[in-house]
Amino acid sequence: MKRYSKGLALVFLMAIVSATTARSADIAAPPAAAQPLSNQVADGWQFELTPYVWITGMTGTVSPFRRAPEVHVDSSFSDILKDLNVAGFANAWGTNGKFGFYADLMYVDTTEEHSGGPVTIPVYGVTVPAINVDVDSKLFMGAIFGAVRVVEDDGFNLDALAGIRLAHLDNAVNAAIPAAGLNYSAASDFGWVEPAIGFRAGYDFGNRFRIVGEADISGFSVGSDLTWQAMGTVNYAITRSAALAFGYRYLSIDYDDDGHVFDTVLQGPTIGMTFSF
Repeated sequence: MKRYSKGLALVFLMAIVSATTARSADIAAPPAAAQPLSNQVADGWQFELTPYVWITGMTGTVSPFRRAPEVHVDSSFSDILKDLNVAGFANAWGTNGKFGFYADLMYVDTTEEHSGGPVTIPVYGVTVPAINVDVDSKLFMGAIFGAVRVVEDDGFNLDALAGIRLAHLDNAVNAAIPAAGLNYSAASDFGWVEPAIGFRAGYDFGNRFRIVGEADISGFSVGSDLTWQAMGTVNYAITRSAALAFGYRYLSIDYDDDGHVFDTVLQGPTIGMTFSF
């Protein structure tokens, strides 16, 4: 009887332990309602902010005021350190996997020394055989785009962009005429706002490497005649939330309105740091 009672007690105890274990498993198991949490994470917003230093040269034609001669500028890559005062920009990117935004802010200050002739000076009404010209150009440009994801497949994503671009220019021209002992200077500022469209693409290679490309076009004779730019970078992740970005940017601006001319190309390598959050 005692053996039977002990056996019965053991069976009873095992039943209690089994029931308790099953009960604990039921409590520990995630309920079906917990699934939307992972969807919320997948559908949540992700942001990137990247400040850049831009080692850019500038070539083209500038005429900052009415009735002034057009001045050709040609700051090649070898002249960048001499002619570039400051150049930098910052990109902001946000997406929830379906929709997003892209913003770009840029500031460039360059000085170009130019000698040539003959040149007619409008104010003095004379033509001189030689003239030394310094052109100081300060360009501020900003763009904001809405984004729609059109392709996402195996580490590759492509977003279509549409938005507006604004630009503001301060140009100053200082001219010295050695033969006449004269100095002449003039300056003006002008700007415009225009529609823009483009795309942004990225591909994750794994092993901390990722490439990002962006290109857009604007103007269409609404502001400038035509402005377009393209940039590509190679990103190397150094932490989970920071990556080094090395690339190249090309920007072409064709603006000619009311006597103001800014028909230039700016291009050069970029160095930046991407912060993700």
